[in-house]
Amino acid sequence: GEKRIFSRPSAKLPNGTDYTEQLPHIVAALPDDWDNYLADGELFTGSWGETMHLARTSPTSLPPEERMKLKGLLFDFVDLEQVERAGCDPTPLFRRRQVVEDVAKKSNGVFTPVESRIISDPEELDAYYREMLEQGLEGLILKDPKSGYYPRRKRAWMKLKPTATSEGIVAGFTPGIGKHEGRLGACILDWNGEKVKCGGGFKDKQRDWIWAHQQQTVGAPLEFVYQPDNVAKARFLRFKRFRFDMMPDATVMVGFPK
Repeated sequence: GEKRIFSRPSAKLPNGTDYTEQLPHIVAALPDDWDNYLADGELFTGSWGETMHLARTSPTSLPPEERMKLKGLLFDFVDLEQVERAGCDPTPLFRRRQVVEDVAKKSNGVFTPVESRIISDPEELDAYYREMLEQGLEGLILKDPKSGYYPRRKRAWMKLKPTATSEGIVAGFTPGIGKHEGRLGACILDWNGEKVKCGGGFKDKQRDWIWAHQQQTVGAPLEFVYQPDNVAKARFLRFKRFRFDMMPDATVMVGFPK
């Protein structure tokens, strides 16, 4: 059947971006005799830092000879017909993992299965987690090996990543899109001499209040949780609270919903 490569959907690009023509070697390494399947994975190249730089740009920004060096890190193989009919692929993860490994073996080095390990002991999990962080990776995803695939979050899959907390000063705002149209999208913060966006962690009523009270909110100290990153310095910022105790006049924020 036809084989195509798309980036992950986003609010701005709900259908993703088609990179089929730009990555012919990746397309050629996918199975020819499978219909209506999704290969879930990511592109990678060289070091983790180089891969993160690629993630913030686009494969099309690379010259053709550099694009041909890109490899595919395979996470999962999913039966889309099952997902469309039943809302999930009930095939247990450990069986889908066997498919991933078989496809990678036949790809002449184009695909690599994402590393996985069966762990049942908390101390072993902690040691493995620290080992991955020392290698410069961002953390782990814990999965029930008997779980099916769902196109939405389920308790059978959990992220395990390090986080840190910091404060920035609200300097501006971006409008919401999609379900947040007409309210706050993100607060723009002055943080360590840089401008960063904090768009996660807000309740809808908080987004509404901030969007309606922008003048009062500018200059407010905002505490956020983030994922440290040696490349970007701070990723995945999530609102924690406003630091009213650090404001000369906290009365300007009276009415901000909890």
